Amino acid sequence: MKGYKGKLGVLLVVLIVALGSLGTGYALWTGSLYMDGTVGIGTENLGFSGDWQFTPDAGDITTTCNCTFSDSDFDGDDETMQAEITVTGDSLSGTHSLSGEIKNTGTLPVKIDSVVFTYASPFTSIVESAPGVAGTILDPNDTITLDLEIEIDAPAAGSWSFDVQLVTSPWNS
Repeated sequence: MKGYKGKLGVLLVVLIVALGSLGTGYALWTGSLYMDGTVGIGTENLGFSGDWQFTPDAGDITTTCNCTFSDSDFDGDDETMQAEITVTGDSLSGTHSLSGEIKNTGTLPVKIDSVVFTYASPFTSIVESAPGVAGTILDPNDTITLDLEIEIDAPAAGSWSFDVQLVTSPWNS
């Protein structure tokens, strides 16, 4: 009988180890986690905002400016501005000012790489009067003021346009 009890003990130990292994294997097998969804990294939306103020050259009352904005890449922000300068009488040559805000309405910081001006005669130059916008990183909801100096030759009555476009990139590039 002694041999029978020994074999029974070994059989019980083998069964206990097998059941323990089965339980551990089942726990590992059912311990998986599956997730389904879409992950977004945020948005980069930097554009012109607010009211833009035009200040004609001292004593010039015949020159006005109207600005319109457009979303050239259809991402929800106005990164292109077209300004139309209108002269209703003869105007003297002079330097006019145009200023307004650029705002980051996105959820990620955005770096302003450059501000590009496109213009032709009678404009002789369009520059930032307080340089420093290019290279600026704007956090979400931050704004920066862009001040422009517009030099124009003495035109007769008429309307002329110029464009201002913001070139941006992710803040960490």
